[in-house]
Amino acid sequence: MARFYNMYLVSAFTDGPFKGNSTGVIIDKGDLSPKEKQNIAKDIKQPVSVFIKRLDTGVYNTEFYTPEKEIQLCGHATMATFYALAENEYILPQEEGIQKITQYTKAG
Repeated sequence: MARFYNMYLVSAFTDGPFKGNSTGVIIDKGDLSPKEKQNIAKDIKQPVSVFIKRLDTGVYNTEFYTPEKEIQLCGHATMATFYALAENEYILPQEEGIQKITQYTKAG
C-alpha cells in the first residue's frame, strides 16, 4: 500500500531558488519509523531533512535527519520548516497580535 506525504524543498537565508541553505521539509503523519525517516533523508539528499508533526494548534514536533544520522536541532532547517508551513497555509496569519508557536525537538 502506497503512502503519500507533503514534502517541500526550501532554501533558507536567501531570496531566490537554489541559493542559501536547502532543507527537505516533510509533513509527518506519525506513521514513519525512524529507519524510514533516515531512508527518506538519504533519498532526498539535502544537508538536513525535517519531519514535522502537528501535535495541537500552534504546537509541533520536529525531527532532524542528515543523510547519515538523526541530529537534535538545526537552525536553518527550523527557519525553512516554519517558512514552508506558513507559505503553504498550515500556519495561518493573525490579523492582530502575536501568534505563539511551540516547537519540540530532541534538543529540548
